[in-house]
Amino acid sequence: MLELRPEHPFSPSILRLYGPFLPSTSFIVRRSTLGEEPWDRTLRIVMDWDLYLSLLSKGASFHHVSYPVGAYRVHGDQVSLGPGSPETTVVRQRYGIPTARAYRRVGTVMHRMGKLMTGAYLKQLRGKSYRGRDLRWFREEVGTDAFLGLLDRCYGVSWDPAASGPAR
Repeated sequence: MLELRPEHPFSPSILRLYGPFLPSTSFIVRRSTLGEEPWDRTLRIVMDWDLYLSLLSKGASFHHVSYPVGAYRVHGDQVSLGPGSPETTVVRQRYGIPTARAYRRVGTVMHRMGKLMTGAYLKQLRGKSYRGRDLRWFREEVGTDAFLGLLDRCYGVSWDPAASGPAR
């Protein structure tokens, strides 16, 4: 693990003004909700934001799970590691989101306040003690204990892998 990045519950305003704060690695959606062409194939960097905004505009509901359900790895070929993209302007125009920096700043403040109010920053701080640990819970010999410790320390969640899921 490099870093724990807990988020706050879904907010349409933060999604529109801040951008794609939903971790795509843990975004689960019904196939029937996506339709025939769910992604704009011309987008390479903000296709997730475009998808979330599209689903929102069609009335989809978003539900937040407060503990980690996904992970991603960092590598040199990641497109998202590069500088900002003109794609964000395309998506903002598509959904009528103002392109002025002031709106992005408001979204950033709202996003940070959401994280602060839900204790996400505290969870992030507590998670630092797991940096470098193997959290692959599905490999009992290396990661199960560390992952369960992270859930307990950062989320107050106990989980019996033999049971159906976490319990508070």
